[in-house]
Amino acid sequence: MSTVGQARAHLGEAIADNPGSVITVDMREVSFLDSTGIGAVVSAMKRARHSDGDLRLVGVQPQVLKVFQLTGLTRALEIEGAP
Repeated sequence: MSTVGQARAHLGEAIADNPGSVITVDMREVSFLDSTGIGAVVSAMKRARHSDGDLRLVGVQPQVLKVFQLTGLTRALEIEGAP
């Protein structure tokens, strides 16, 4: 929760500055994701798609990937696990 505001702002800027682009988010440093973080990702995905782009997550840690699997977001997002 302490960094979700920053992440939301950075994603919003990236989407606004690059309409029609696939925005790749490096998640290697994310070890925990709660409902606030999920909301930020879903919101960014919707904004990207609304601007004819998309959102892609890379470097997703196993414990965070599990959250995306449990919420069904693995069917909606391109998600690549951490090496």
